[in-house]
Amino acid sequence: MISNNQLAFSQSPPHDPDVVWLSISLFCYQAYWHILLEEGIAPFVKNMGYLQAYEIKLNHLGSHNVELGLLTECTNANLLAQAANEHFNIFFENIGFPYEVIKLPVKGVFQPFAMNSVKYGLFTREQRYSALSIGISRFMLEALKDEVNDDNAIISFAFYLHIGLIKTVNQRGITLTEIMQPAEIGQLNSISDNYRNKFEENNELLTEIIMDIVNGNEELPPWLMEWMSLCDEELALKHKNASVIFFGEVVRLIYQKMDIEDAVRLMLEEFILIILD
Repeated sequence: MISNNQLAFSQSPPHDPDVVWLSISLFCYQAYWHILLEEGIAPFVKNMGYLQAYEIKLNHLGSHNVELGLLTECTNANLLAQAANEHFNIFFENIGFPYEVIKLPVKGVFQPFAMNSVKYGLFTREQRYSALSIGISRFMLEALKDEVNDDNAIISFAFYLHIGLIKTVNQRGITLTEIMQPAEIGQLNSISDNYRNKFEENNELLTEIIMDIVNGNEELPPWLMEWMSLCDEELALKHKNASVIFFGEVVRLIYQKMDIEDAVRLMLEEFILIILD
C-alpha cells in the first residue's frame, strides 16, 4: 500500500474540474526503456479501466527515467494510483534489470534516484492534453518497443515524426520556407562532438528517411500514417497563419517528449532545409 502523501496529483485546468493527472517516474537505464515500454507501460495503459488518457515522456534528469502521466476522474484517483504502484513495483521486481548501487558521497549536489524504482510527483502536468501529445505517446509504444532505445533510435523516431509533419503541412499548401528558418549564428555551438559525429555517421540514413516520406518511395509504418492523419485533422481547423505557429509548437513538442536538446533539433532542421531546398 502507498499512503496519500506519497501520491502526486495535479489538478486539471478549470474546464475539467473532475479529473486529475497522476505523475509517475519510472527509473531504469535507457538501454532497457524498450522493455519498460513494451512489457511494463503498454499492458498497464491498455488494460486499466480507470484511465481516460496517458502521456509518456523520456527523461534523463535525476537518472534515466520514463515519465508517465495518467489522467483519471478524481473519484478513481487513489484506485488508479494503487494499481499503478503495485503493477510497476512488481514489474521491476520480476524483470531483473541490472543496476548499480548508489555509493555515497555522490558527485554533484543531488543524489540520483535509484534504478528500477517508482517515484511520484517529480513532474507536473499543467496543460490540457492534446490529441497530438497523446498520439506521440501511443506511437512511442509502437515504434520504440523492438530495439534498444539508444540516442540514435530516439532521434530517428523524432525525425520520422518531424518529416511526417512537414509533409502534412506541405500538402496543405504551406511551403517549407514559410514554416522553417535557418538557425541563427551561435545556436548550434552547444552541440557536443558526440552528437556531431553521430550526425555525420547517419547523414545518409537521415537523407533516406526524408526522401522516403516526402516522395512516398516506400510503404510507411502504420503509426506514422496515423500521426500524419492526426496532424492533418488539426491543420484543417486552422487558418494559414495559425498553421505556421502550430507547426513550430508541434515540432518543439516532439523533441521535448523525446528529451532531445534544442541544439540537436536545430541541427536536424538545418539538414532538412539543405535536403529539401
